[in-house]
Amino acid sequence: MRDVKITQKFVLEQQASVHELEALLQRIDVKDIELAGDILQFYEIEVGNTVNNMALLGLGDHINFAVEHARKGMNFRSALEWEIKQLYAKEYSVASAEMSS
Repeated sequence: MRDVKITQKFVLEQQASVHELEALLQRIDVKDIELAGDILQFYEIEVGNTVNNMALLGLGDHINFAVEHARKGMNFRSALEWEIKQLYAKEYSVASAEMSS
């Protein structure tokens, strides 16, 4: 058995959320959640902001979506890229620098 280290705990307040979380976790690859965790940890160190625990699942879902579409040859740019650059300039800069290295 592989050693498992629990690093985060999620508490859902509504029963409907349990079903939504279950469906989400069945859809997202564990590797995408791990990558999201690495990205968020890097973000917290570089930008100095803490991230809500639910961001892990949201980012994991976005990564999963992007990977699945890339596998199908469906690469595209975000229609919101300009707004993201303007509203989150520091975060965008950190992400761009990391992607180019």
